[in-house]
Amino acid sequence: DAHVRNNQYTHIYDVNRQLELLDRSAGVTEELQEWRDAHDISWYKQQCRKYIPSYSVGVFSSGGCCDTLAAIRARFTPVWGSEIDPTMNKMFTDLTAATCYDDTFATDWSSARNITYLKSGQTCTDYSLSGPYFRGEAGGRDGKTGWMFVTQVDPILTLKPTAFTLEMVSSANKVHDGSEVDEVCARLSEHYHLHRFNEFRTWRMGDVSNRSRLFIVGFCKERVGQEGERFRFPRPVYDSTRFPVALDVAIPDDEVPEQYIINDK
Repeated sequence: DAHVRNNQYTHIYDVNRQLELLDRSAGVTEELQEWRDAHDISWYKQQCRKYIPSYSVGVFSSGGCCDTLAAIRARFTPVWGSEIDPTMNKMFTDLTAATCYDDTFATDWSSARNITYLKSGQTCTDYSLSGPYFRGEAGGRDGKTGWMFVTQVDPILTLKPTAFTLEMVSSANKVHDGSEVDEVCARLSEHYHLHRFNEFRTWRMGDVSNRSRLFIVGFCKERVGQEGERFRFPRPVYDSTRFPVALDVAIPDDEVPEQYIINDK
């Protein structure tokens, strides 16, 4: 009975961050699996290696390529990325067959290929609730990597993409009273129509974590005109009555390779 009960109910923090015991939502596991299994990595690679009419995308700090995969799935074609970690740098090139620059902030972007769309998610440690700022230490732009979030505006204005999406932890709005976020928006708003989502709950769009993100979307005023004001963020797919949890994407124990099983032996 205990085994059945643990599979039928899951503890989560709801939108009010209150711990409640809620029924698991029917059909969510199947929905997430269908979306995930629609394409494998070979499909993503093929999209980057064949000519198809599409818009171009560049990715700052490509990391584990989640942003890149999302862009490819949305039918953008990556033409370059940037990533200072050698292994992740190679991952980007292996996936896209495109150039991956070593360092976003040491690259001469004036000679880089023009792009329609830019995606950027700079290191968030110095803005995170678990980071140094909220422990009373130097954080935000004064931290080891927090300056990158603010300084990324320089290469963006050099590249002048038609559109961009910037991502950061939502707690950045509380660091130095949000001065870094305000500065980024102020500088970019001179050339772009900006749309800001201060507290985007990722589980509402199908993520199984309870992370909260800040998104800043911009459209070039010169190229897009007033159409850039019409953008709206997508409506949530899930809510507190129907939502994803980790168990919805967990691999059954009997399918996990033995070397990844952790036990007390």
